[in-house]
Amino acid sequence: MVISPNMIKQNFQVVLDEETELKLLSIADADTLFETIATHRKYLRLFLPWLDRVQAPSDSEKFIEVSSRQFEEKSGMQVGIWFRKKFIGVIGFQKIDLRNRKVSLGFWLVESAQGHGKMTQVCLAMLKYAFNDLKLNRASLRLPSSNQRARKIAERLGFSHEGDLKQAEWFYDHFEDNALYGLLESTWRDIRR
Repeated sequence: MVISPNMIKQNFQVVLDEETELKLLSIADADTLFETIATHRKYLRLFLPWLDRVQAPSDSEKFIEVSSRQFEEKSGMQVGIWFRKKFIGVIGFQKIDLRNRKVSLGFWLVESAQGHGKMTQVCLAMLKYAFNDLKLNRASLRLPSSNQRARKIAERLGFSHEGDLKQAEWFYDHFEDNALYGLLESTWRDIRR
């Protein structure tokens, strides 16, 4: 099967339920993205090693500009998560590899929105898009080993723990191990039967 870059939707937007919506990040979201990161920085810093590079709304603009180019090139996409019209996080296809039919995912959610199954619901929608619309064969996650909530989400979705990378990522003042997870389209189909 030939995978066409045209399979990636031009204006990605998904309404998950009456309260939750996913949509591509745009420059108009830069201030909201920055304010959310700034407000929740202390918590998010536990799991996201790049937060110190976001010091002004212009930093969020640069991220969205890079993400927009990535989307135009059909090599990735960053999607905002809105709950009750409030921005609560991001999920992204950090790298879409159409030739090898695989994608690498990443996500974050403000602490107050956690514990209600919201990220699991969001991940399900993105995996459905990856496997059904893009016809990809594999999805992967690389998570800080200490992020037990994210690891439980991966396992709940059917991802298999494929290994660990020791001291793989610099987190401000220490190295953090990463846990690697993978999910094949065939496993996804079997779980959903």
